[in-house]
Amino acid sequence: MGPGRRSSRIPAILVVLLVGMLVAGCDDDEVTVADFAGAWEATRYQATSHASAEVSIELISIGGAFTFNANDTGTFTGEVMIPEALGGPVTVPFEGAFELLSQDSVNVNFDPEIPPVLTDFGGQFELDGDTLTITEENTTFDFDGDGVGEPARFEGTVVRK
Repeated sequence: MGPGRRSSRIPAILVVLLVGMLVAGCDDDEVTVADFAGAWEATRYQATSHASAEVSIELISIGGAFTFNANDTGTFTGEVMIPEALGGPVTVPFEGAFELLSQDSVNVNFDPEIPPVLTDFGGQFELDGDTLTITEENTTFDFDGDGVGEPARFEGTVVRK
């Protein structure tokens, strides 16, 4: 191998290394707002009192429902069925928007807010295929129906239909 051949390999090796570094630097698992697009239905929608873990309301198990359709820009429309146990039955349409604050944190805004069931919040999320789990450690829920929300933890799971 002559000196000319060896020097022509060096740029080729550098290009291969550079491309490899660029590909390795790309994160194919990065969550974007578009990953939330689709029709969703709640399988769990629960508020638990900070004061007492025995004080908890789970909307789906008491006859409620929560569904929404999200588009790839972060806006959504949906409806919540408030069961008799929470003053219903009544089905209320809503819309809103969400934004990703990080790869595991989201801010959700409802219009209209429908206390105690739908209030704006920011929480942690995990998106695993067609299952989205959201947890908000420091929210409120009006457990005693007096019009004042008590400190609570929210846990919700929705599945893509």
